[in-house]
Amino acid sequence: MKSALRFFSFFCLLSMAVFGRPASLRLDVPPTVPKNNAPAKDGLLDVTLYGADPTGKHDSTRAIQRAILDAYEYQMVCFFPSGVYTVSDMLRCMEKANITPRGRYYPSRTLNMANVLVGSTKGPRPIVRLVNNAPGFNDPDHPKAVVMFWHQKTRVKYISGPVGSTRPENNQSDISFNQVFKGIDIEIGPVGNTGAIGISHGAAQGSCIEDTRIVARNAFAGVGDLCGFGGINANITVVGGRYGVYAHKQNPVLVGVKLIDQAEAAIYWTGWNPLTVVGFTIVKEKGPAIRLASGEFDPVGHLSLIDGSIELRQSGGPAIDNSAQRNLAIRNVTIRGATMLARSGRGEPVNLGTGWTLVKDYAFCMPAFPSPRTKRDTISYTWIDGKLSTNTFVRLGRGDVSPSADLSSRHVYPTPFPSCEDKGVVNVRDLGAKGDGETDDTKVLQMALNRGGEVFLPKGIYRTTRTLTLGPHTHLFGVAKHLSRIRPDFDKWKPTREATILTTVDDPDADTSLSFLAIDMAVKDIKHAYWNAITWRAGRRSVVRDIALKNVDWVDPRKAKGTDRRLYILRGSGGGKWFNALVDSPYSRTLHPKYRNILIDGTTEPLAFYGFNSQRSLTNPHTEIRNARNVSIFGYFTEWMNTCRIENGRNILIAGSGGGANNQFTLVDTTDIEMMNICRTIVQAKNGFTIREISKGNVREVRA
Repeated sequence: MKSALRFFSFFCLLSMAVFGRPASLRLDVPPTVPKNNAPAKDGLLDVTLYGADPTGKHDSTRAIQRAILDAYEYQMVCFFPSGVYTVSDMLRCMEKANITPRGRYYPSRTLNMANVLVGSTKGPRPIVRLVNNAPGFNDPDHPKAVVMFWHQKTRVKYISGPVGSTRPENNQSDISFNQVFKGIDIEIGPVGNTGAIGISHGAAQGSCIEDTRIVARNAFAGVGDLCGFGGINANITVVGGRYGVYAHKQNPVLVGVKLIDQAEAAIYWTGWNPLTVVGFTIVKEKGPAIRLASGEFDPVGHLSLIDGSIELRQSGGPAIDNSAQRNLAIRNVTIRGATMLARSGRGEPVNLGTGWTLVKDYAFCMPAFPSPRTKRDTISYTWIDGKLSTNTFVRLGRGDVSPSADLSSRHVYPTPFPSCEDKGVVNVRDLGAKGDGETDDTKVLQMALNRGGEVFLPKGIYRTTRTLTLGPHTHLFGVAKHLSRIRPDFDKWKPTREATILTTVDDPDADTSLSFLAIDMAVKDIKHAYWNAITWRAGRRSVVRDIALKNVDWVDPRKAKGTDRRLYILRGSGGGKWFNALVDSPYSRTLHPKYRNILIDGTTEPLAFYGFNSQRSLTNPHTEIRNARNVSIFGYFTEWMNTCRIENGRNILIAGSGGGANNQFTLVDTTDIEMMNICRTIVQAKNGFTIREISKGNVREVRA
C-alpha cells in the first residue's frame, strides 16, 4: 500500500459548542423601513435607508452601525449597494450570547441570529473606506479593525475577560457561528492608520470572509483573525500592510488568496490547529513571505501550502521563516527570489536557485516538544510509503518554470456567482411560493427548478412534501443560510425508508450549484426520521457553498435506536467543490450502525471539500469514503472520538487536520493517499496518537 501520512502532532483546540433548538424567523421589518420595500421583504436591509452615503462624501459610520444592529435583531442581511462608504470608527458585528432553559449559555445560532454583511453584485463592488488619521487606529501595538466580528463572551473559563462582555477583545471565537462578510471591499486611509486591520473575524462553523479586496497600505494588516473549520476564507486579496494575514485563532482554510506587497510577512500564523492555504499568490519585495510563530497553546502554528506561488523581487533569504520549528507541509508551490526554502534551525536547509523553482513536496517535522498540558513530549513524524521518520523530506521539480495561471481558479467557486440581483433570476415568491412555514411550497419550488438557471429563495421557511430535484444547470440559492430554509412537512411527509430532501440529476457535465440556504431536519418522530438532506450527483463543475442544516426537534439519543440513513450522500457522478461542509450530531441523533454524517460512495469525478467539518456522530465512523476516486479535503476538523473511514479509495488528499478525535482515520485497501499535517488536540491526549492502517487484512499501528 502506497501512502504518505504526514505530520502527526498533538496540540490544543478548544471544543466547539453544541447546538440548541432554533426559534422561528421574524416576519416584521424595522420601523424605519417602508413596508413595501422589496429587498426588505426578501431579507435584505439596505444601509442607505439609514442614511449611509454611497458617494463617500459624508461619514457613514453611525448609519451603517444602526443598520448592522437592526439587521441582526430583525434577522436580515445587512446589504451594501454599490458605492463608497466613508467610516471613521470600527463597524461592530457582535453576536449575542443567550441563556437557554438548560441553564447554560448557547450561541445566537440557536435563535437564527447572526451578523451577515453582503455587498451588491450590481455595479462595482461596494467599498468601506477608513478616513486618514482615524481615532484609535494609529497604534500597531494595539491594532484595531475597521470591521470586527465577534461573539459575546460567556462563562467558558479559558476566555479572558468578564462574562457577558461586549468588548471585541473578549471574543469567544469558538461559538461565533454563521457570521458572514461577503462581497465588500475595504480601503484603509494610508495616513495615520498604522494600527489598522481591515477585517478581524475569528469565528467557527458557518462563518465566512469571502470576495473582498483590502487595500492596507501603511496599515497593520489586511485580515486579522480568520474563520475556522466549517467556515471559509475565500477569494481574498490584500494589497500592502505590515502583514497580509495576521492570525492566531481557530483552524482556518484560506482559498484563492492573493497577498501583495506586505512589508514584513504576507502571512503571520500562530493558531491552535493547522492553517491550510490553497490556490494562493504571494508577491513581496523580500523574504520571508510567511512567518510561523509560537503561541498561547503550544505547540501551534502548523502550516500546509498547496497549489501556489511565492515571488520575492529582491533575491535572498528564506521564503518561509519557521524558526519556531512548526510542522510545515508544501505541495506544488512555485518560488522565485528566495535562496532558501525555509529557515527552521534544524536539519539541512533546502537551497533554491534565483529563478522559479517548483517545490513538488516538502515535509518538515517539528522536534519533540514538551507540552505544558500533558507534561509529555509531543512528537511529529513523516510516514512515507510505510516508513516512519522525523527527517525532512523534499522533492523539487524543474527550475525556471513559471507558476500555472489557474492556481487560484482551480479551487475557488466561479465568479461572478449567482445573485438575487442578476438579470433573469427567478424569485420563487413571484411564482407563488409563500415561505411562511405553513404552506406546501413543493409544487412552486419544483416548477422554478425545472426552468433551470438561477432560482432565488428569499428569507422564509419553505415547506415541502417530496424530494426537490435540481437540473444540470440549476443554481438554487438563498439570502443567507440561517434565513432561507427548506423544511419537510413532518406531519404530511412520513417516509418509512431513506428519503432525500434535495437531489440533483446524475450528470458529470452539470454545473449545478446550491448556496446560502439551510435544510431543516427533524428527529423527534423516530419512526419516520429517514430524511437525508442532500443526495448529490452533479459532476466536477458543480458547487455547494455556505449551506447549513437546522435542527427542528430534539430527542433523547438513548431512545433513538435509529434509522438507516445518511445526511449527505455523494454518488454516481457526484463531484465538484464543497465550501463549508458542516455536519453535526444534533441533526441525526441515531444509533443505527449504518448511519453516516457524510457518505461518498463510488464517485470518480474530482471532488474537493474546503473547510470540512463532520463530527459528534453517535455512531462510528461519522464519515465514510468507499470505492471512490479523486477526493480532496482541504482543512479537516472533527470532535469526539470517532473516525473517517476510507475503504478502497484511490487518489485521496487530506490536508490540515485537527480536533479532538483520537483515531481520526481508518484506511482499508486504500492506495495513492497523501495526508498532510494530521494533528490532534493535546487536551484529550491519553496514550498518544494512534493511526491504524488496514490493508488487505494486515493491521499496522503507528503510535507516537
